Amino acid sequence: MMKILYVIRSIAYGGGAERLMFDIYNEIKKIKNVEVKLLILENSEYYTRLNFPNSDFFEKQLINDSDVIHSNSYINLKILRKNEINIEQYKNLVDSFKPDIIHSHMYRAELFSREYLSSTACYFTHVHDNMIQFNNLTWNSIFSRGKITNFYEKLRLVKKYKKVNNYFISISKDTFSFIQTSINPPTTNNLLLNNAINYSNFYTSENKIIDPNKKIKLVSIGSLVKKKNHQFLIEVAKHLKAKNISFEINILGEGVERENLTSLINEFNLNEYVFLRGNVIKVNEYLGKADFFLHPSSYEPFGLVILEAMASGLPVICLNGKGNVGLNVEGKTGFMIDPPDAKKFADKILFLKNNPDEYSKISEFCVNFAKDYDIEIYCKKLVDIYQNAINKKLGIN
Repeated sequence: MMKILYVIRSIAYGGGAERLMFDIYNEIKKIKNVEVKLLILENSEYYTRLNFPNSDFFEKQLINDSDVIHSNSYINLKILRKNEINIEQYKNLVDSFKPDIIHSHMYRAELFSREYLSSTACYFTHVHDNMIQFNNLTWNSIFSRGKITNFYEKLRLVKKYKKVNNYFISISKDTFSFIQTSINPPTTNNLLLNNAINYSNFYTSENKIIDPNKKIKLVSIGSLVKKKNHQFLIEVAKHLKAKNISFEINILGEGVERENLTSLINEFNLNEYVFLRGNVIKVNEYLGKADFFLHPSSYEPFGLVILEAMASGLPVICLNGKGNVGLNVEGKTGFMIDPPDAKKFADKILFLKNNPDEYSKISEFCVNFAKDYDIEIYCKKLVDIYQNAINKKLGIN
């Protein structure tokens, strides 16, 4: 019986990392001879206070699951003052459950789960993005208190990594390269495993078609923050409007850039074309009604939403966000505009709108492409990785 303990800061936010953890947990539980527990360090109340309307969506589905534990433990590291550490509950859980695998998701869970080390467990870090806390210290950063704190925490973590021969699951070639240059000396346990989706939640057997004479519906998903680059879509909308095209762009997500985006929408009289829908629970419904998926991120660690859109049969028009490059098959899954150019971006939308046969061909390719990233396939690979790590630790070839 393989025992797995997952640790994550919270599952309530509902971002890519949280959705992946939710899907992994539920899928791994189906595998024979595997026992799994999920430790959540924060509950949905924290996110409710931050006004996330879908803050407890995932947690409500796990509320009666006895293998999901909400922790009252915490870790708060200080440079000049005494560290605040309370991990007794976690320590007791590890000692009683005796996991073979401890797999952490997101940075706070990383710090927390390495504070008490089991001599028998194999440790895994899920590299969801290029964590700023792992950046190397430079002369320009030595005057920043936050960066000094990050470096202090990193040094503490690296020592722990060496003790347990830590494994890293990198979600893209970009995050793989980041870990290789950030951890010194470079780790030999850096594994590339692309993220996955619950394919059945987004797949539809209906073939996508487009009518050149009807309004086109475009959707984009991502937090309203600068790196998601939604202001670029305002420029795209301006080009589409100038062509007298009937269209609407639905942007799903919430964040600090809402006011700026609203101002731009008003400034260019795009209120009838561009809509900020906020956080949406049933994302698949928007994808199912859309014709295109637009992904303007200037940086994207991987791009789960791209796969979800493909599974829904949507051609993807995107920018180069580094981590999403591996999901782009130019001309087959859609188009990547690199360098960014709003006019070229809009022209690709219009090209597919006016070429229904090409649109249908790309839509069909997307559906089949996304199938290879299904969570069931992913979890079988993950369990194999776990087993190899256990065998290595036990000296079994």
